[in-house]
Amino acid sequence: MTGSYAGDVNPRDAWAALELDPHAVLVDVRTKAEWSYVGLPDLSALDRPVLKIEWQSWPDGRPNPSFVAEVAAAGIKPEQKVLLLCRSGGAQQGGGGGADCARLAALLQYQRRLRRPA
Repeated sequence: MTGSYAGDVNPRDAWAALELDPHAVLVDVRTKAEWSYVGLPDLSALDRPVLKIEWQSWPDGRPNPSFVAEVAAAGIKPEQKVLLLCRSGGAQQGGGGGADCARLAALLQYQRRLRRPA
């Protein structure tokens, strides 16, 4: 991941980033309930998966204690661009989603610094 939280990205710009960078990844950090009821992005035209890693559980909103381990297991490399799909509308409407994504981006950045060879 290059840098930290870069701000909100609209769907069109997110698609363009994924399309232009074959190593960019989309990590859907919403809950399993949201994946089931709202659905997942379709990246089949780009021939790559959406990485599903819950940031919080539903319905209690507890942080996922194995989040960092799941990110590491997903094989995301430090140089890859990472797009985070957070709770719908939260970041854009100032409901805390942007702050959550910023904390999440910082956590991803920290995790990848730990794994970066010296």
